[in-house]
Amino acid sequence: TDVSTGSQVTFTDVGGQSTAKNELMEAMDFVNDRDKVEHLGIRPLKGILLSGPPGTGKTLLAKAAATYTDSVFIATSGSEFVEMYAGVGAKRVRQLFRQAREKAMQQKKNSAILFIDEIEVLGVKRGSHASHMEYDQTLNQLLVEMDGLTSSSDFQLLVIGATNRVDMIDPALLRPGRFDRVVQVGMPDKAGRLQILELHTRNKPLADDVQLDIIARE
Repeated sequence: TDVSTGSQVTFTDVGGQSTAKNELMEAMDFVNDRDKVEHLGIRPLKGILLSGPPGTGKTLLAKAAATYTDSVFIATSGSEFVEMYAGVGAKRVRQLFRQAREKAMQQKKNSAILFIDEIEVLGVKRGSHASHMEYDQTLNQLLVEMDGLTSSSDFQLLVIGATNRVDMIDPALLRPGRFDRVVQVGMPDKAGRLQILELHTRNKPLADDVQLDIIARE
């Protein structure tokens, strides 16, 4: 599991995803203004699902969200929970949620973002694997942990999942109070591709005849 503060990545470092960035920043304001949110009687944000093809910047967006909210950033992948031995995946889920709280306390932060890539592996529809019930136990544990999340003035945990197969995810994960907010992270258009090229070449010397807009169009 990768653990970092996410301080290296901000939303200005993410190119070609202006709509997704705006949606995510709006959602992160619920974390930043949680006292106001609680005062208004709005239930805390627990989970966000980033949906889109591989390589479109979902992990980068999650890291930027951690920076935006000054949160501890913990990353893992759904494939890390797949085991043949019953109960191992569920135990890892419990450990991950506990680790997020402990890391936040160590770094004196009052929020943490737990990023789960390939969440469709962990959250696959129950009953999809007839050979054993390990997948179902792991998913059930994730549901239990998310249902148990409570926002308080001293700590808030937000789970961000990433997937390119929303159709594989168990409907229980998408219910209100879980991953009830889905942000689409699609392929960038020409203007987005130009923005990405400018980000990658900002500290590199380019020949005089290099035209980034032509490369973006191609």
